Amino acid sequence: MQKAKQKIVDAEQQVNDILKEHRELLPKINQIHDPISRLLPPEIISSVFQFCIPHIPFDTNASADSDVDEVWADVISRLSLGAVCHGWRRVAWSTPQLWQYVLINLDVMDLRRNVKVIREWLGRSCKLPLAIRMYSYEIPEESTELYDAISMINRESSRWQMLDLRVSSWFTSRFIGDPEESGLSILQSLRLENAPYDYDVGFQRKNTISRPNNVFLTRVRYKTVVIQWDSVTWVEAEEFYLRECLELLRNAPQIRHCRLSDLKRSRNRFWRFHSLELLHELLSQVNFPSLKRLVIEGAYGYHASDALVSFFKRSSCCLEVFIVVDTLYTSNDVLSVLEEVPSVIELELTAYRTLLDEEGNHSPQEFFKRLARASITKDVLHEEGKSSTFLPNLQILQFTALHSFPWDLLPSIFGPISELDKPHRRHLKSFHLHLQSDNHSGPSTAVIDKQSTINLVAIMKAGVDLKIGRSEPGHNNVLIDSINYHGIPYNWKIS
Repeated sequence: MQKAKQKIVDAEQQVNDILKEHRELLPKINQIHDPISRLLPPEIISSVFQFCIPHIPFDTNASADSDVDEVWADVISRLSLGAVCHGWRRVAWSTPQLWQYVLINLDVMDLRRNVKVIREWLGRSCKLPLAIRMYSYEIPEESTELYDAISMINRESSRWQMLDLRVSSWFTSRFIGDPEESGLSILQSLRLENAPYDYDVGFQRKNTISRPNNVFLTRVRYKTVVIQWDSVTWVEAEEFYLRECLELLRNAPQIRHCRLSDLKRSRNRFWRFHSLELLHELLSQVNFPSLKRLVIEGAYGYHASDALVSFFKRSSCCLEVFIVVDTLYTSNDVLSVLEEVPSVIELELTAYRTLLDEEGNHSPQEFFKRLARASITKDVLHEEGKSSTFLPNLQILQFTALHSFPWDLLPSIFGPISELDKPHRRHLKSFHLHLQSDNHSGPSTAVIDKQSTINLVAIMKAGVDLKIGRSEPGHNNVLIDSINYHGIPYNWKIS
């Protein structure tokens, strides 16, 4: 028995010796397979690593479109560098630029281990500015580990450059920063997303006032976000109170981009701009003389044009981009609004047949005829100083046709074919027309007539990006179908 035990001890020693030899050989093998570390100094390798790792920007996607899995993939790529070999790990772990983005999931099972990872991650970032995103799909239970995580983030508040908190407002309110922090805040981007029906607690730092440029708020009360609003240039708000929207706009005069979605008038009532009353109430209280781009989606209801016409008259803005989705349907609405914005360069008018009422004229004929009559620009001004020509600066047009129309109207939009190269012609460079597949049984059939097709081919040859399509399978490009049907030769690529 004693001899058997001795053999076991000897065997274990041999195994340990082999394992030790194996461990000593691994670095040498890694060096053989890693010509980068043998040929380049660590500073150069560090720079290469920084170019390899994708930059993770401030998430400006709407809440419904935000994908944290993509962010996790970019974050994990930093750890992948350290998994190649010891040499790479030494360089990666000592490159603080790789560890400036901190992503924290409060729903993980082992939060204690997660706290350890956060501590190590923050340590590798040294003193560089931080981008922090913390999220939770559920309301996490209070725990020592949770408070440890928040405390660690608070101690680094002087380095907060981006802060993205998608947790219960109870936790958001704990991000007060380091009590000993002094000096100006470097926070540039702030995103707060509270849990549903969770509005009353917001964001306020203890010893300093944040001056972010970019702010994204979801289910957060304006009055609970204590920041310097006069520094904000970019803002988006979802499920926000209407009166607080107006207060925000008054206190943030530097705004260059603003998106408002799912406005709320009271605690129990939401609006998505489909209320005519709300649209009037909002637009009647604001003037934007410097407005360049306006997007309105889902303002259902007739006479929405009245609110827009009144708004444009008061603002007297030089609007360049105008995108309207499910808001203007009838020809009278479209024409009355567009008469007020002759400066528009890019126009998109999109609507869906299912949302139409049977009343009113929904045919695009009057709109197309108006474009055709004004295809030759004129330098004539109204008394108000506006051009008398309809949309003289239009260069890009996307339009959804809800009803049938004569095909010969389309070429006339671009003016006489013989004058396509004339400087006084409206310089419409791109026209994408979408046909509703269920309502074109009239003149605008599946195939364009031959003469109109020939004229449209000439327009494309002149350099216009022209596309005519419908959602019906097999008819994505009606123009190509018509060219092939009539046997019209062409030898250029049509996308």
